[in-house]
Amino acid sequence: MKGGTDFKVIYFSSDEDAVRGDSSRAVTPKDTGTYYARIEGKKNYTGHVIKSFKILGEGEKIRIPVSKLTIGKIGSVKYDGTKKMPELTVSYGKKKLTKDVDYKLEYGDNIEAGTGTVIIEGLEDYTGSRTVTFKITGSKREKEFQRNRCDGGL
Repeated sequence: MKGGTDFKVIYFSSDEDAVRGDSSRAVTPKDTGTYYARIEGKKNYTGHVIKSFKILGEGEKIRIPVSKLTIGKIGSVKYDGTKKMPELTVSYGKKKLTKDVDYKLEYGDNIEAGTGTVIIEGLEDYTGSRTVTFKITGSKREKEFQRNRCDGGL
């Protein structure tokens, strides 16, 4: 496909204008803010697609949503009556992120057998939060049985 021949691009300052495709409302993106590019097929190509983009001001930076981060698999942990706080591997693309620099963690109660939770909150270049879960296996009954057996209670 070749721009100008097979498709044209029209820029708008609002998504409503981009959806309508009214070229009289078209703008030339140059100031900071969010713009919408409407790419329309020509000749043998039909339809259109709308994509947004942002021109950042001086000192502004793009912040990546935590939802786009890759979280390594958290293995199950064994119940022992104490709070479980497994370490996580968090990355963005090939970059391994650093806890308390790129993100912070907040753990749920994670004491009882069942499902444990960890909230990952973005810092610096990362924004938003995400909750991930892991399994706490075993039971209070198993723990009591093991303790009684070791103490000679059974």
